[in-house]
Amino acid sequence: MDITEKMFELVEECLQSGKSQKEYSQEAGIGYAKFNYWVCKYRKQQEPSPGAGFIKVDATPVGGTGELEIIYPNGVRLKAGGGDLSLISQLIRLY
Repeated sequence: MDITEKMFELVEECLQSGKSQKEYSQEAGIGYAKFNYWVCKYRKQQEPSPGAGFIKVDATPVGGTGELEIIYPNGVRLKAGGGDLSLISQLIRLY
């Protein structure tokens, strides 16, 4: 087990214990600043990074009009001209 795995395990134990970071770090014999560094690193790792994955975006041509309707997973619908790829790209990234 490397240091990252060990510290992340301690951070998870701390979060489940209900104790404050300061209290937990003192009991574990780790300096508070060092433990706080690892808590921040753990939380950052848990956040999904922007653009890390794809989301499903349905893009359907609207009845031969040359328009494109984009339906986002949250139900929002946008209609745009089908020929402007840069606009379509920007609309997809909005979600």
